[in-house]
Amino acid sequence: MRGDEVLLITGTSRGLGLGLAEQFVREGFRVIGCSRTPPVRVVEGLDDYRVDVTSDEQVRSMMSKIRRAYGRVDVLLNSAGMYAAQYLAMTSVEKAQAVLATNVIGTLLCSREAVKVMKMNYYGRIVNLSTIAVPLASPGTAIYGASKAAVEQLGRVLAREAASDGITVNTLGLSIVEGDGMGSHIGNEAAEEALRGTILGVRLTMKDVIHAVRFLSSPESGALTGQTIYLGGI
Repeated sequence: MRGDEVLLITGTSRGLGLGLAEQFVREGFRVIGCSRTPPVRVVEGLDDYRVDVTSDEQVRSMMSKIRRAYGRVDVLLNSAGMYAAQYLAMTSVEKAQAVLATNVIGTLLCSREAVKVMKMNYYGRIVNLSTIAVPLASPGTAIYGASKAAVEQLGRVLAREAASDGITVNTLGLSIVEGDGMGSHIGNEAAEEALRGTILGVRLTMKDVIHAVRFLSSPESGALTGQTIYLGGI
């Protein structure tokens, strides 16, 4: 990526989204973050918005402000997400709707509005985050995995729709990332079981994710689009 690029990262209140925002701010990029609640740590240099990504009105308003302030969005990293670990027979409609709204509708709305800005400069990189729960189909991940499978398909289709505007769309499927908070949600036993389903069988580091995001967000990745890449190997 170039130092003058504008990056919009969703879900920057904590975990992976916040870690990515901190890293790219340190590297000198103009980073915009958004989340429903303030970040758990203050990040100097982060342009931070309070936005519910499931709200059409709020996402539109945010993107309008970004367009006026910066005139462009070069990279969108859809990091905002909601995790659910429940057997399907015990999953309430309310929980299913909340997960699908955050993971699918949130990604859809942010991508849709970002594309409108990116196409004005005939350039853009969209990176979505998915999970190894999709190919592993582990018990207890039905709604979460289904929501991320939808994100992967959304990325494949949008890649074709946006290609003529110089925009690429790719998805990173993550296994367990050390320090992103996911381990505390699913428990060590479930985390280790998931890792046994990967080729490498080890937890990812934040650096692993950053390196992959950096490449997919760079001008040099222009020949790669519509792909889902599973870090850790499936």
